[in-house]
Amino acid sequence: MAIPKTVSTSELAIVLGITTQGVGKLTEAKVLKREGRGLYDLADSVQRHTKHREAVATKQAGGGSGSFAQGKARKIWEEVRRLEDERKVRDGTFVELAKLEQHWTSIVGVFRNAALMIPKKCATIVMRCRDPGEAERELMKEVRGILTRISQTDYRPGIARSVS
Repeated sequence: MAIPKTVSTSELAIVLGITTQGVGKLTEAKVLKREGRGLYDLADSVQRHTKHREAVATKQAGGGSGSFAQGKARKIWEEVRRLEDERKVRDGTFVELAKLEQHWTSIVGVFRNAALMIPKKCATIVMRCRDPGEAERELMKEVRGILTRISQTDYRPGIARSVS
């Protein structure tokens, strides 16, 4: 049996598995192309209907054109970022936010405690000073000492310290 090149509306409906009204609606929507009065090119109509159904399925799945490819690319980039983060952790160049916050809190705590000790430590020194300039110099010496101690302390996380 030879496959006909052109078919009627009812024959096309049977081949596509839709009603003749469905064929009419798809023709009006310019999905199917009529060759003549009530005649359709069978091969062209099947291909057009298949493309239309694929587009509808993609749209219903929440994607747009190329959504599978976009999703695959997004997954690949997420994997690349994950691998880069793992490498940074191994190299000691990546520090978790919680650890970083803990270390900065520690640094600020040390500075706060040292600054609060300045009045107690310097009260007698300032009392012995002859003029305000000498008192200022003594206070600056104490502040510089505190800042030097803080700058020479290694507050980095253990993993970062072992790398350098």
